[in-house]
Amino acid sequence: MGLSREAAWNLVTEFVQGENLRKHLLAVEAAVRGYARTFGEDEDDWGAVALLHALLGAELVREELGIEDEQVLRAVACHTTGEAAMTTLDKVVYLADVIEPGRRFPGVERLRELAWRDLDAAVLAALRGSVADLVRTGRKVDRRTLEAIASLEGTERA
Repeated sequence: MGLSREAAWNLVTEFVQGENLRKHLLAVEAAVRGYARTFGEDEDDWGAVALLHALLGAELVREELGIEDEQVLRAVACHTTGEAAMTTLDKVVYLADVIEPGRRFPGVERLRELAWRDLDAAVLAALRGSVADLVRTGRKVDRRTLEAIASLEGTERA
């Protein structure tokens, strides 16, 4: 990937003014770095992706940083909804965003524990929880979330 943490952080400080969102980004970065170690991936690359995940989308990352790496752009783009056939990086960024230490919701501790044992099961549980919350509150469920669930359920049965 060759993505510089310094460049990612500079973009964050330019576009993210809120202290709480910056703290969230740093918490997600720390979690993603831990997963990178677990999966034998580059901590700096994955950490930089985590810092960028909450920006205004993959296009901003592409335009402002000149990042063309589809793996990075995809992880940034699908971090809130998931999508079918998520890569390990996609899953890690999605899940780290959901379970970072500042999150407080029923079941978050169970998800945090599951994440270290079975990444796919944890992502699937998080996606299902998101759908349940959206339905309960009368909000629209993004089709990409449903596609991510279907994709993971297919993997579960295989």
